[in-house]
Amino acid sequence: MAGGGGGGGKELFSSEDSGRWRASLDSYDQVLTLLASSKKRGSSSSSLKLLDKWYQKELSVSVTSRSKPHLTHEELCQLMQWKLARGKFRPRLMEMVRQNSPEDVEKVTGSAIGALPDLERAVRLATQLRAVGPATASAILCAASHDVPFMADEAAASVVPSLGKLTYSLKQYLTYARLLQEKASRLNRGDGEMVWSAHDVELALWSNHLSTRLPQDIQSSLLGKRDTAPQPSTNSRKKAKQSADSSP
Repeated sequence: MAGGGGGGGKELFSSEDSGRWRASLDSYDQVLTLLASSKKRGSSSSSLKLLDKWYQKELSVSVTSRSKPHLTHEELCQLMQWKLARGKFRPRLMEMVRQNSPEDVEKVTGSAIGALPDLERAVRLATQLRAVGPATASAILCAASHDVPFMADEAAASVVPSLGKLTYSLKQYLTYARLLQEKASRLNRGDGEMVWSAHDVELALWSNHLSTRLPQDIQSSLLGKRDTAPQPSTNSRKKAKQSADSSP
């Protein structure tokens, strides 16, 4: 994507300004739309937006409404399609993930989700599936609990140098997840507008990182919106009168 570089995501990660974090989270839909419009012809921008709506809004409802939460084979394939459309497209991964049997997908994802909040065990279980590494495993688990952040390239890059060079290993993912969970906890101590999850932190970092790679005039527009007094978040869960239970 054309545009300026910069370490906007890293600067955001070091910030404790909840208003700035909410503004970044609230710009997510706009940044996604701009990313979708920048995709090459043949990879439909509407397709990316529909896939993202499905992942962010619908999948978790389907997964958690089951007596034993799990993903179906169709859902796992669509999750991989979403992950590749939003990041770097690797067609071989789509072929490989389809090779998992429906029975294995339901059994393995159900066991992985059931292992939460033991995140290390949950990721180890999910990665038994073909073409599922720690990053894809995190997307599976995030669908069941937003206290588990997805390891998006852009969000992970925003946590460097705490993570070091990105290797997408289990050890590195666990460090990344812990850092985002700790950031969510700190934001919740100072934010009266919403309850933050690790997934919210991840989305804000993703949005902020991508916005620094947009053309300068669009960056200025987004920054102008972030500099204004923050309004109650439209993408956020409002803080309840009672403290929310933070367990997955």
